[in-house]
Amino acid sequence: MKKKRRKRLLVLVLALGLGLSLYFFKPGTSKKIAKLQFHKEVKEDIVNAGPLGQNVVLWDGDFLSIYDQEGQRKARVDRSRENLKLFIGQDQVYFYRPGDQNLEILDKNGRNEVDLTLEEGIFQVQEEEGQTLVHCKGENYETLYLVQGKDLVQIFKTDNFILHFHVLGPEDFAVSELSTSAAGYKTRLYIKNQKMESMDFPNQVSIGLFKDKDRVYLATEQKLIAVKDGESQEVDIPLASGLVYKKGKIYLLHSGIISSYNKKLEEEKQDILSMNAEDFFDNEGALYATAGGEVAGNLTTKGAFYQALGKEMDKTKVQGDLVVSYQNRQIWVHKLVKE
Repeated sequence: MKKKRRKRLLVLVLALGLGLSLYFFKPGTSKKIAKLQFHKEVKEDIVNAGPLGQNVVLWDGDFLSIYDQEGQRKARVDRSRENLKLFIGQDQVYFYRPGDQNLEILDKNGRNEVDLTLEEGIFQVQEEEGQTLVHCKGENYETLYLVQGKDLVQIFKTDNFILHFHVLGPEDFAVSELSTSAAGYKTRLYIKNQKMESMDFPNQVSIGLFKDKDRVYLATEQKLIAVKDGESQEVDIPLASGLVYKKGKIYLLHSGIISSYNKKLEEEKQDILSMNAEDFFDNEGALYATAGGEVAGNLTTKGAFYQALGKEMDKTKVQGDLVVSYQNRQIWVHKLVKE
């Protein structure tokens, strides 16, 4: 009898220990810290820099330098005296030359992959859903192109100002634009599901939007709006500044608060963000925010963390566990590791 009791007690202790370990070490809840990988001072002012896959890219207006995570330079591309503008993607970089309106796409090692010629000037290049979108500005109009191989496919054109877009495919996307007139201003939302539909929101300015299979979520500086089958539902949100949609949840940043909503726009919880965020975004399935020399991640979870990276910096960018910050002629590269 004693042996059986001891055996049962041992099983109970082991089960309790296993349960506690699963509770405390649940995947995705471990807090992280930013560990400095390297810091460099370069000869010219940094125009743009950021993570590029597992590497770091730096552009000073003349030379494109690519470093590994230990700070060893892997490549240096001379593009001096070309007056280029650089956009950084996930695994590609984009050079835009305004003189002949040429867009050059380079791989993560700085090698040319594609050259494209546009009819308008490029305003921004954005990657989403595994696609590359090019937002252009013409004489009195704006266009949105989808890069398909070595071609550009125009999917949207307007006489107004394109604010935000979320493209799932050439026939499946949403675009918000700002329309102004003597009567005032409004945000117009376009939704393309084979056919194009539109909806107006007077005296509001779009700050973000996301599209899923059956709904479009639009945030303005005043409201959070869900549109389905031509009908809209909305909730008042003053001073909204950021919107993220992931895994069926809507996360809205407003006045230092992250409100979490379900698809029916029912608020489920609120979390405080103790920083004045400049960027609020989804980083590989986790919610992140950055501002100058600050980074916060795994927001709204038990593993939420915040870290000041040092002196105030011009910009901080995050991709995966790689954090790149720069200011003037200095660059700092941190890696997020478990605490």
